[in-house]
Amino acid sequence: MRILACLALVFIISACTNLSDHERAWKAMDNSDIRGARDIWRTLAEAGDAEAQFRLGDSYQFKNLPDYDPVKGVFWLRKAIEQGHTGAKDELGTAYKRGWGVPKDHAKSVYWLTQAANDGHAQSALTLAETFQVGEGTEKNEEEAKKWMALAARLGNSEMLYRIGFIYVDEDNCLPRDIEQTIVWFKRSIAQGDPYAPSLLGELYMQGCGVSWDPIKGINLYLKSHNLGYYSAMAELGKAYRKMVVKKGLNQGVTDFRKGQELHAEVERTGNFQPALSQYVAAAKRGSGKAASAIAKLQETGKAPSKVDQIESLGWRAISFSLIDPQPYKDELVKNYGHLSGAEKNLAFAKIVGFLIQILQDGTNQRLD
Repeated sequence: MRILACLALVFIISACTNLSDHERAWKAMDNSDIRGARDIWRTLAEAGDAEAQFRLGDSYQFKNLPDYDPVKGVFWLRKAIEQGHTGAKDELGTAYKRGWGVPKDHAKSVYWLTQAANDGHAQSALTLAETFQVGEGTEKNEEEAKKWMALAARLGNSEMLYRIGFIYVDEDNCLPRDIEQTIVWFKRSIAQGDPYAPSLLGELYMQGCGVSWDPIKGINLYLKSHNLGYYSAMAELGKAYRKMVVKKGLNQGVTDFRKGQELHAEVERTGNFQPALSQYVAAAKRGSGKAASAIAKLQETGKAPSKVDQIESLGWRAISFSLIDPQPYKDELVKNYGHLSGAEKNLAFAKIVGFLIQILQDGTNQRLD
């Protein structure tokens, strides 16, 4: 009994040591010390640690990392597979699919991806679903694709659901191959509370990709993403809105903005900024991002005629980001936005969304078609 207890203690100490080593390796990776992380994993791998073998092999598969060597990567992946490592099976299947360290071989790719998927690897199931849906290196097989989609959905989380939806989207020309299926999977992800999925669906509606153009529905879906905690939805909405403005030719506020500039210069001496502010507001309502930026600057410097809170000023700043090319407005927005609480962010974004919808609904100043 004492011998068993001692052996158990040795096992626990060994496990703790390995855990510590893995933590050190990941810390080195976080600090961009790739070679340092590999040194730690190599020591563990040579001692037979399957996870270290997988991580070491995986690290050689990326071209952007130092000492890229996919052949060496495959060597260590096979070592991990010998011990039944599921992630290594997925990675080897991907290597055969892409020709990383081995000749391209779709049959072997499907074999190893199937092995990993049957072990419970959701990403492998998703890759198989896409392979059979698109017919990449094999015959198209709708039934086989659906089988692997169902497994990926069962094994994965809400993120996996919207990623299944991407299988049906042809990103090169923005047209979903099967819009009904895309929306079904995006909505399933949304129903599970995924914060990112609403913005994906919103992008389709804002650009009219495979659906009737409905920018207001799209904007509200970005708002939903934001309220679920995906705070980058503000930046994503800015990019989508800018893309839509250019595509649809909605930016009609240049003349109003120039008038505002003239009034601004004229009243700088008197301190009465109301005329310039009114002109800027008119320009912003017609899609001038520079005018929105000018309003924000007036408010932030205390020159606006009425006292406004930080969130309203931030709203104008975000609107300017939405209507103008992202830099440098994105940097200013992040700087002024990051420290707000979740509730304040939601309030600010709701104001932004309301304003953008107001622009789109203004039938006298905007022509949507």
